[in-house]
Amino acid sequence: MLSAPYLYLFLLMYLLRGLTPKAEEKNIEIIVNLIEVEILGDKARLKQIFLNVIDNAIKYSYQEGQVTIALTQEEKQVVISVTDHESELQKNIYHL
Repeated sequence: MLSAPYLYLFLLMYLLRGLTPKAEEKNIEIIVNLIEVEILGDKARLKQIFLNVIDNAIKYSYQEGQVTIALTQEEKQVVISVTDHESELQKNIYHL
């Protein structure tokens, strides 16, 4: 179900706050590059997707690795990328 436009920057920051202790256990540096942009979508489903992807990036990173989360806009598309620099998951990019 589509919701009203929502600033997903706040949702991503909320999720990161909850996942930070997990990253700290492995000394993983989380690099964040987020812009304020409204997205029209199913908030609950997008939250679940973001949580799963970010959690997996942390889970499968090596000790002292890096995970970069970026929310950018390319023309009329919003791009959310989660890059795990130290494992097999290398890159997940979602165009919304």
